[in-house]
Amino acid sequence: MNTSAVFPPVLLFHLIILPYLGGLNPLVRTFLLCLCVTALVTWILMPRLQRFLKKWLYPPLQAFRGRYERGTA
Repeated sequence: MNTSAVFPPVLLFHLIILPYLGGLNPLVRTFLLCLCVTALVTWILMPRLQRFLKKWLYPPLQAFRGRYERGTA
């Protein structure tokens, strides 16, 4: 899930924003990339992805209880 949240903003940043920052020091460009992508992924993309995949990431407890009860009988 992390790759699906990180790859698109990194790709967009490289295609759209980095050409305008071509004159900057590579260290500064990399710092800006990391700063922007980390903020975007942490506060915008990951919460939305977690809500979208909630049923798959956090299945109901009844599903687990049924499995364990059947296995012990």
